[in-house]
Amino acid sequence: MLGLSFSYPSLCAPTKLHFLLSMTILFLAIEHAKANFEQACAVGIRLSTQEQVDNFWNGWGCEVVPGLVVEGPDITNLFGLCKLKAINISLIIQNNPQLHTLEGLDNLRRVGWEVIICNNSSLTSLEGLTSLESVPTRGRFGYRDSGKLTICDNPVLRDLRGLDSLRYAHGLEILNNDNLQTLHGLDALQKIGTGKIPSSAFYRRHLGSLWDLTGVNVSGNPSLISMEGLQSVDSIGGSILIAENPNLHSLEGLEIQSLGGGLSLVNNDELVDISALHTLRVVGGTILGPDFSHLYLLYGAIIIAENEKLSNLTGLDSLRQIQLPRPEHQREIGGDIYIVDNPNLVDIHGIAGISSELRGMFIRGNDNLSNCQIETVCRFAKKVGRDHMGYPWDKFHLYIDDNTGDCFSLPVAFDLCVGSDPLSDLVIYPNPVSSIFDLNDWALVDKIVIYSLDGERMTIREPRGPVDISHLRSGMYIVAVHSTEGFRNIKILKQ
Repeated sequence: MLGLSFSYPSLCAPTKLHFLLSMTILFLAIEHAKANFEQACAVGIRLSTQEQVDNFWNGWGCEVVPGLVVEGPDITNLFGLCKLKAINISLIIQNNPQLHTLEGLDNLRRVGWEVIICNNSSLTSLEGLTSLESVPTRGRFGYRDSGKLTICDNPVLRDLRGLDSLRYAHGLEILNNDNLQTLHGLDALQKIGTGKIPSSAFYRRHLGSLWDLTGVNVSGNPSLISMEGLQSVDSIGGSILIAENPNLHSLEGLEIQSLGGGLSLVNNDELVDISALHTLRVVGGTILGPDFSHLYLLYGAIIIAENEKLSNLTGLDSLRQIQLPRPEHQREIGGDIYIVDNPNLVDIHGIAGISSELRGMFIRGNDNLSNCQIETVCRFAKKVGRDHMGYPWDKFHLYIDDNTGDCFSLPVAFDLCVGSDPLSDLVIYPNPVSSIFDLNDWALVDKIVIYSLDGERMTIREPRGPVDISHLRSGMYIVAVHSTEGFRNIKILKQ
């Protein structure tokens, strides 16, 4: 109407305006992406000098890395890592003699696999890991199925403060930290270990029989006096090994209800009080032992050994079950109690409430233990029989030896628990046997089972009368005599 006309540029024809608009949109898109996505590196990184740490952001520009190793003689601080938010696999900080704290890792929120902090001779604090909530965040195959937090050989580290946000760890190893006095810093930790067996073939292929070993290992910390710091943990999916902590007085702070693995207390010279375990009701899974010079994989075991000042087992009073191995692991040792070489132990009534089936019981070398007549021991003694079924195929083992008083030896303890042996006069004749043998008294016999020495069951015979074994090859056999009054194994020689 005013005689004015406007010319609109074609949407298909590029112009300077189009270019400026496009660049603006691209810039805004990039800024949006930067705000919502972390910048990731494709390869793991090793930093071996302070200069490399200081230039981490300028050189790599990563907020997320697959793995990070910090290891160098001149590294004094980690402030150059302040923008790091996540590590997908492993964080390893080791062999840094001048590193005092972990400040600089304050924005690190997740580690996907494991954290290892070891052999840092000047490290006094873990401050800097305050944003870390779990180890691992996820397993290597997408599940929380492995990985652990390991803190070892840091001689001036006094506590674990700096891990205050940590709520989950699949495994926890605290080893050989000379000045570590408590586990404070882990106070927010609620759960250790999933208690689930990884299904991936990776574990079976690469880790063999130890592929489901998880839990807690607190060993070789000479200044540690208690387990305070773990008081919020109510269950542990794997085992507990507490060993060679010479000033550990009590287990205060370790108040768990269930333990997916086993419980092992070994060579803690000053340990006098395990009453913190009063809430523990179930033990079953894996543990390390049993002879303490080598490590074996056990299932559902309790090992209490070489604790010089421990006088009683008060604290295990609520324990009811020690779980046997799963069927696929029947060849593993399991369902066992080891009470060995505790020179001042005088009372084992703390285990009297265990009502589950056991596979083995070993009570030996406790110089002042004079009474083994408790319900758990006597019930197991009656089950295994007077000859304590001392053959591998029997799966049950009872050993009581080198204690004192009524607990001095197995025969003494057995007689006190079970009474005189009604089968003591039982005789097989003739022996050696050519084809047929008989018993001098069948009155108390329910059945007999004949085994080869390698455990193969050869025959079962209900009473009464002579037994024909002419079909068996020549050699030594075991005749297992079952009775309502007891049990006895008798060797015979088949000619």
